[in-house]
Amino acid sequence: MRLLLPIAVILAALVPACGSPALPGLDGGSLPDAGTASDSGVARDAEVALDAAIALDAAIALDAEVALDAALALDAGVCDPAAVRFPMGGTLSAGTLCDDVFVCAADAAQAAAVQAASPRFRCDVAPEGPCAGVTCAYRDPGGPSTLDPAEIAEICKITVLVPRPDLVCFVYL
Repeated sequence: MRLLLPIAVILAALVPACGSPALPGLDGGSLPDAGTASDSGVARDAEVALDAAIALDAAIALDAEVALDAALALDAGVCDPAAVRFPMGGTLSAGTLCDDVFVCAADAAQAAAVQAASPRFRCDVAPEGPCAGVTCAYRDPGGPSTLDPAEIAEICKITVLVPRPDLVCFVYL
């Protein structure tokens, strides 16, 4: 997908240089009006398709960047996967089943640190899940079901807090 824009730009530059008329919409000019050209609908469809391809390319690049960020966090030591308990089994890795992630904070100050580290966690003084006191829960909304790189990156932010809170991946059966 990433090649679509450079090819269109190259064509727009080469076609006028070769003595042929410029492609509508690619030379900085506007697309022909629907009342003046019979193929204006095709040109508009092509422009919309190009915009969609560029948007899809940006979304794919963002997903790849998030996955890379999560992998780099693990490699750089800014994540401690062992800090997350998985009572039903599992590890902090993509595809692991995890219905809710809870942080059992020692007090309100630690809960504030959790929320400052990751806005995906919401804290409450009422016990929830495996926590006996202040509870912070991952809200995406409703927490993950299987972990993906973006969720792992958010959880990693909590694993390196000092003092380290108790993190638990909870699975409902």
